[in-house]
Amino acid sequence: MPHSWDYDAVVIGSGPGGEGAAMGLVKQGARVAVIERYHNVGGGCTHWGTIPSKALRHAVSRIIEFNQNPLYSDHSVFFVLLSPISLIMPIT
Repeated sequence: MPHSWDYDAVVIGSGPGGEGAAMGLVKQGARVAVIERYHNVGGGCTHWGTIPSKALRHAVSRIIEFNQNPLYSDHSVFFVLLSPISLIMPIT
């Protein structure tokens, strides 16, 4: 599927605030890109900080549920991974 670089919003970080903001915007019909420094959903605090692993599982579970829901199939949440090679990949 070809990707367009046209988004209604760009969210920096997929920590608890970024994930919630992105999901809320997408549920309202916005096309959202999330820029994340790490190769994991949830931001640095989830993996190296104080948020327990249940928060990460919950965030990933919500994204997977959303992307698999036929009502939102045209509004998948995509992540841009910042690394030597930047990628856009759907979270499914």
